[in-house]
Amino acid sequence: HSCCATCSSYVLEYLSSYFYITVLYYNPNIYPDEEYFKRVEEQKHFIERFPARYSISLVEGAFEKERFYTMA
Repeated sequence: HSCCATCSSYVLEYLSSYFYITVLYYNPNIYPDEEYFKRVEEQKHFIERFPARYSISLVEGAFEKERFYTMA
């Protein structure tokens, strides 16, 4: 699970030497919307540029902010 590229960078660097990784990017509580989209794009760019030994893929969870706000 990742909420931004900064938080995931070391973990991806370390684990990609040993495993194929699928990152779930999910964080519906990010505000404002622009910040959410900025973070997910940076996560994508980081994964694309990172020279991992084993591949890293990304699955983006739904940005269901209203569902999150209702629950919270």
